[in-house]
Amino acid sequence: MVTASVWYVMVSALIFYKLKAGSSRILPVVCWIAYIVLICAVDVSRCFIATHFPHQVVLGTLVGIIVAIIFNKISTHSLTFYNYAVTSFFLIISGVMEYWIILEMGLDPLWTVSKATKWCERKEWVHLDTTLFYAMVRDAASVLGLGLGCLHEDTASSEHNRTETFLSILLALILTQGSEHIALPQDSLVIFYLLAWLKFMLLPYIILAFIPKLAGYITRAICRLGKCKPL
Repeated sequence: MVTASVWYVMVSALIFYKLKAGSSRILPVVCWIAYIVLICAVDVSRCFIATHFPHQVVLGTLVGIIVAIIFNKISTHSLTFYNYAVTSFFLIISGVMEYWIILEMGLDPLWTVSKATKWCERKEWVHLDTTLFYAMVRDAASVLGLGLGCLHEDTASSEHNRTETFLSILLALILTQGSEHIALPQDSLVIFYLLAWLKFMLLPYIILAFIPKLAGYITRAICRLGKCKPL
């Protein structure tokens, strides 16, 4: 879902902003073909390594594309912290209600986990962070973190040079990839999901509120030492 959504936004933005009217009509087609090939490869790989069932990757891809289309039509600059907080709250409440309704119907909302545990050759490969509820916690916390980040974002210096932009991207990648190596304790489900919420709320908040300032400080410090102008 995330891969399909993020890459849809990136491809559509590339076509809209870079491939202006009058340019070759072949390039947008090539971009969308590359997008389809990438998403199909990701979906097949998720099934091949047994991290998801086929219906999960298909529905996840469709939902991701729908979410991307919706947010492509929304001006995120006009969104306030209230909008992000309400969306985050709605995601949590709707997820809990759906979980409760499925239980009341006598069904198992985590039936894929039990099947994976039963048929997986190595049961230790089945982790809590592959469950649907974990994904919901991750998404809701990320939305709230985005709202907090936008609330404390340094809008006074909205123009960044290429050096600062590159450094910001690099620092954000280091932070996000490094966070993937943080193992959350699974002895208590409550503590596990609370720490997961905190982790995914802090990531976008730090990336929006602090990393651009840190990148700017590092760039200016390097330029002062080298007596050069940032690119």
